[in-house]
Amino acid sequence: MPLARFYRHLAVCAALLLGCWSSAYAQVVGSVVQAVGDARIAGQPASVDNGVQAGQPLTTGAASYLYIKTIDGGFLILRPGSTARVIAYHVDAANPANSQFKLELSQGVARSISGSAVKSARQSFRFNTPVAAIGVRGTDFTVYADEQTTRVSVLTGGVVVSGFGGGCLPQGNGPCEGADKRELFASQSGQILQVLRGQVSPQVLSASPLAPDLTAPPRLDEPPKPVTGATAPVSALPSATAPMEPSLAPRKLVAMDAAITVSVTPTVPAAPSVPAIAVVVASTVPAELPTPAPVVVPTPVAVVPTPVVVVPTPAVVVPTPVVVEPTPVLVAPTPPPVVVPTPVVVVPTPSVPALVWGRWQALADSPATTDLPAILSAGRLVGANGYYALARRTDTAWESPASGGASFNLDSAQALVRTDGTGATAAAAVQNGSLSVNFGAGSFATRIDLLAQNKTTTLTAEGSVGKDGLFGNGIQFAPGSNMMVQGALASHGAGTRAAYLFQSRLDSVTTVYGVTSWSK
Repeated sequence: MPLARFYRHLAVCAALLLGCWSSAYAQVVGSVVQAVGDARIAGQPASVDNGVQAGQPLTTGAASYLYIKTIDGGFLILRPGSTARVIAYHVDAANPANSQFKLELSQGVARSISGSAVKSARQSFRFNTPVAAIGVRGTDFTVYADEQTTRVSVLTGGVVVSGFGGGCLPQGNGPCEGADKRELFASQSGQILQVLRGQVSPQVLSASPLAPDLTAPPRLDEPPKPVTGATAPVSALPSATAPMEPSLAPRKLVAMDAAITVSVTPTVPAAPSVPAIAVVVASTVPAELPTPAPVVVPTPVAVVPTPVVVVPTPAVVVPTPVVVEPTPVLVAPTPPPVVVPTPVVVVPTPSVPALVWGRWQALADSPATTDLPAILSAGRLVGANGYYALARRTDTAWESPASGGASFNLDSAQALVRTDGTGATAAAAVQNGSLSVNFGAGSFATRIDLLAQNKTTTLTAEGSVGKDGLFGNGIQFAPGSNMMVQGALASHGAGTRAAYLFQSRLDSVTTVYGVTSWSK
């Protein structure tokens, strides 16, 4: 064959191969049905009806969501601070065994709801994270992932999970079915699977606040979970033809205190009535004086006086009566009984802080400082990392002002660093903290100095603040950040409090976990 002809054939083959590769890359996965906030496809802002192709990076910023409906009627939903891509989504309806589905979550929280093609070819489905492979036994699950950890919870059906190692490799397809795999089904209520880097066999956690749906709660418009026993697929947003339970998203908290107004009308006693006094003066003047009789002078007559015999009156002596006064008898009155009142002991009610936090995970040389039921009973869970949890009291109302700002002082903090491989932990110190909130812009900025392993590292974070006082940045590598933050504001007495959890990858083998408390 002439050399020129050979090169022409070679060019044609290369063109065909490039066309095949381009077709694979341009493989249609589905389309966007909901985009909230800073949701992007291949770096471009996402909007409803945008097409999604295999290989395109999918990202969400803080307080942002991206809902993708796949070509077979399933869903891939990314919650805030997430990075993912669909590596392959090939449907062979004629021969389901030839179908291939491979998804990848590098960071954040995602929910996967299987479509009809995936249900027909579960052996061809793989969902990778940086440390684990997930296969399906059912239809609906949620995943949290970062460079060191993967956590999986199941809403409907089941999953099979294995850490990378041995025969389970990131390059593989379908579920890893080795001896170290673990299965989890929706009937195992309250349980999740967790895989740490270097760990092949997943760990089962019960009633964990680290469940993906608590780390990044769903919006109210996420497709709800089908009622047990329903077989109709999720085919529409936000509702489907199957009977549905209420949405998984928690309701917004409402302040429990009600204002009580007591109206008191004082009663003024009437003035006492004074009886009228009538004064009557009687007249004593006689009506008429009598006329005097005429004076008659008689003729004088000689009268011989008759001798008068005076008989002396005997003297009567009346003795003076002697009055004898009796000696008074003094009777001392009986004193009234002395009543000693029983003292009333008033035990002051301890002041419960508006923000409650503690270390729920025990260390090798130190027990946990709180338990999860205590944290959860205190109020609504704000967030949790590998060692600490934070809650805000449900009776603490908060609504961010429309304008202005606030600066906070660091009151206290706890932190520890964990080394991969050995799992060893060591205490760390936090100092030189600053936290400022701009209510008008709905943003925050914070900075702390971390003292660990004989060196100081400055950690910073910037993100958004909601009207309900919850704030965060969703991801360590958000703009202006080198740590991930989840926190809350709360009113406490006459002041304002703040607290947040933080987590940061310091180097290739070291991660810091901590919590801070602030006052204004």
